[in-house]
Amino acid sequence: TNNLDVSREFDIGTKAPLSVAFGFEQRTDTYEIGAGDATSRYKKGARSFPGFSLTDAGERLRTNIAGYVDMVDMTASPIENLKLDAAARVEQYSDFGNATVSELTAHDDFTKEFALRGTVRNGFIAPTLAEEYYSATNVSPFSAFVPLAPNSPGAKRIPLMKS
Repeated sequence: TNNLDVSREFDIGTKAPLSVAFGFEQRTDTYEIGAGDATSRYKKGARSFPGFSLTDAGERLRTNIAGYVDMVDMTASPIENLKLDAAARVEQYSDFGNATVSELTAHDDFTKEFALRGTVRNGFIAPTLAEEYYSATNVSPFSAFVPLAPNSPGAKRIPLMKS
């Protein structure tokens, strides 16, 4: 992970200065499942858990590039203890596309004992590589059980259920 964060406050005539921050981030993640040895893949393996099959094994890589901007206390309203925060983040993932996340937060300290905070956000959290690529094939003489990785060609062919 490499990142650069920059922030600065500006006096714009409000009760609190406008704090602006922006930054960039680059991250590379890896995930690997190794195949079990041949004896662990035979029938049920040790302790009824077979080793990962050759088709489940693999190494995955994701590169992520992101940029963000955050503005805090950007208020010119006469409400003394109100703080506003607006933020946006744009991310590009090498394995499944782009995402834009934005957020608006308001925080008001009504008294020393009572405060109210609310946030509106169009959140997005990227799945981990393990969530994206995990698969474990279990075959016996009478059945086969294969949880498909969500982004596998087989999972993409399964129609989504509609409610």
